[in-house]
Amino acid sequence: MQPATSGRETRLRGPNVETAGRMPAVEANLMTRTDRNAFSPARAWAWVALASALSGCSAQVDSDYQGEPLATIRGTVALKSGALDGDRPVNAAILWVYQDSANQYQPKYVGDRISVRGSFPANFTLDVYTPPPAAAQLTTDETLEGFGISIPAATPLGVWTGFLVAIDSQASDADVTLSSIVGVDVDHAIVYVDGGVKPLLNGDPITTESALQGLRADAVRPFAIGTSPGVGFHLAKMNPQYQAAMRTSRDCLWADACVHVSTADPLEQAYLDWSFQRCKERFPQNPSCSMEQEPRVGEPASSIECRERYGQKDHSHCNIDLTQVYIENPSGLGDPITIQIGTSLFDIGG
Repeated sequence: MQPATSGRETRLRGPNVETAGRMPAVEANLMTRTDRNAFSPARAWAWVALASALSGCSAQVDSDYQGEPLATIRGTVALKSGALDGDRPVNAAILWVYQDSANQYQPKYVGDRISVRGSFPANFTLDVYTPPPAAAQLTTDETLEGFGISIPAATPLGVWTGFLVAIDSQASDADVTLSSIVGVDVDHAIVYVDGGVKPLLNGDPITTESALQGLRADAVRPFAIGTSPGVGFHLAKMNPQYQAAMRTSRDCLWADACVHVSTADPLEQAYLDWSFQRCKERFPQNPSCSMEQEPRVGEPASSIECRERYGQKDHSHCNIDLTQVYIENPSGLGDPITIQIGTSLFDIGG
């Protein structure tokens, strides 16, 4: 461990500090590094579900005073297109991201939620009464030793990341599926901090607590919520320049053809399905074909032909250099929030 410098090289089990909020990389020959990391925790994309933390989370309960809310979030649920029946009940909710044993990030736990009904756009006010589930927080990726201290692997850091979404009203609090997410706020991420945050600089005393505070500082740095954010909920704002650059990058990737790639991993397949759908929406006149992600004996000739025609193209010129995913958000939780029905978690970042 090198806590006496900046701590920036410390590896964390959680969304990468430069790409928090994204889903995993999938097809190297069809997507640039930037595109694969478009949904950060942002890297293209930590907790045991505590029943006590997840039960009774609904902000729509009318009986029994719940005390003062930890935070209040106001926003609008709108339709991206005619993708949803306006009479269908949905919930505006906080969705916390989970890292599984294979180090893949995926939606997992619903925090507080509130019912949104009727015509869209519809305004909502979400009073948050519960902190995120303990099992969802970032942890150290490995044992860190040095300077007379030792921090074991999987040590909780007291930092959580998530997103504002619209989900099916019948969706489970403790095991969310991608299909139950019907819309997202593509312009923000939610960060929860439970502990002191202070960058560890040269000359600072090295203690277990100062090292943990430095690790928390590394974890929250990419979200631009301040060098020492207080305990509680914070709203991180996406950089519009980054979003525009990502759209340009994807247009570059999809300009030649819309290729549907098949793989065995469900999470990667969900991303590949989304990418193909968005390509067809953006370039409806594009040629299209389907191919398997990995060559194999007995692979259909059409898959082989698709790979030979489009799968090996060099898309390095589609990369973008802009890495500042989030910008400062002076409005905090008061920044305008719009959850758009018809968007998915993969739309975050551009």
